[in-house]
Amino acid sequence: GLASLRAFAAAGARVLAVDITAAPLATALAALPAGRVKAHVADVTDADQMRSLARDIATLHGGCHILVNNAGVTSAGAFEDESLDDLHWIVDINMWGVVHGCRAFLPFLRQADEAHAGQQKSDDDHAAPPGLRARRSTADSTTQAATSTIHSRGTLRA
Repeated sequence: GLASLRAFAAAGARVLAVDITAAPLATALAALPAGRVKAHVADVTDADQMRSLARDIATLHGGCHILVNNAGVTSAGAFEDESLDDLHWIVDINMWGVVHGCRAFLPFLRQADEAHAGQQKSDDDHAAPPGLRARRSTADSTTQAATSTIHSRGTLRA
């Protein structure tokens, strides 16, 4: 996430970083060029917050041209030892977070002359050991579904 923020800021983009709490955003902003990055607080598991965030960003910043869904969590326990609460937490963030982000921002991305949407996954996802399989399965299926939806309409590049 932070590497992407740095790369976009270095390329001259106005970057909007979002997290569920303000503290990680303050840390990220301190490591980036002043004035290039703005912070917004939102919970990706809350569809209403994500729609509100998308409207606020479009209003305050004139739209959205690139969306990178980067929220993701995991746990390291064996699947049979995972509590249902932990599995719901993983799916809520890794799957529903991407769904809410894409659905909230899609109308604004489509208004742009050119727009891109992507789901950034952790390196943990590529060679997931048994304890990370719940994360990998949610990340893979959601990325495929979101990319498929974007491509089916033909107006965005994923």
